[in-house]
Amino acid sequence: MASGRGKVLTISILAAITAASFAIWLIPMERNMTLVSTDEEALLDSVDGIRGVIQESLYTRYGMMLDGMIAPAEFIVEAQTTSDQVSAQIRQLAASNAGPQWSDSYAEYIDALRALNSMTREMTIVAGSLEEGKSYQDSQDRIDELTDRIIQHIDASNSARP
Repeated sequence: MASGRGKVLTISILAAITAASFAIWLIPMERNMTLVSTDEEALLDSVDGIRGVIQESLYTRYGMMLDGMIAPAEFIVEAQTTSDQVSAQIRQLAASNAGPQWSDSYAEYIDALRALNSMTREMTIVAGSLEEGKSYQDSQDRIDELTDRIIQHIDASNSARP
């Protein structure tokens, strides 16, 4: 004969297994997250602040590399991190599903961030040229053009705000 204690233990174990099975079945396997912003202006201002810090840090480290204070290889690693951060900001704006009145402003700002990523790649090319002892004037000219493009896109984004 089975004891009362054994029956309770068996029923508890079966209940736990059943509950765990249903919990696993109910948890969605799709883990894509969609960011819904209800304050488009605050999100854009936040991304702008982050971009400003990232860009200023990039310029500072680039200058230090050109002055020989940091090695080009070190700058290349930092530039990759910067590029990843900028890409995350692009994804954040793209996934925010901004309303139609903000879409032009967001599109211009995404273009500014893409130009910042292009500028980061050009700076990496300069770092590679420094390591190899090659001229980098063409890349420096491109960096200057991209800096102007970033400013133009940010101005266009600000003008397109509702």
